[in-house]
Amino acid sequence: MGSPIVTQSAQPGCDHQAMASSPTRLASRVKIGGESVVITPAQYTVAGCPLVTGNSPTPCATLSFSSGATRVKADSSPVLLKSGSAMAIGPLPVQGQGRFKQTQTTVSAE
Repeated sequence: MGSPIVTQSAQPGCDHQAMASSPTRLASRVKIGGESVVITPAQYTVAGCPLVTGNSPTPCATLSFSSGATRVKADSSPVLLKSGSAMAIGPLPVQGQGRFKQTQTTVSAE
């Protein structure tokens, strides 16, 4: 069974409950419900991550999604799926994962 395709208004977040916004790669001509589809590889900017390591704040800064659909492409790149997971990156090379909390549910892909 497929997974919903991610559009620009989807809400990803890091493991530490901070939300992210502003995907770096959007399809130029493919839209779902009037919103551009996100293509891979894509990065999102994280704001307000509360992660602390020891006594030092080490907030997640970006979520990096590298893989997408195997059968559906836009602008010659795989579309990003809700089932995808991201590496959360900040002062430490990998600080956890990122996942989508909300996406459109009308169109799915594999």
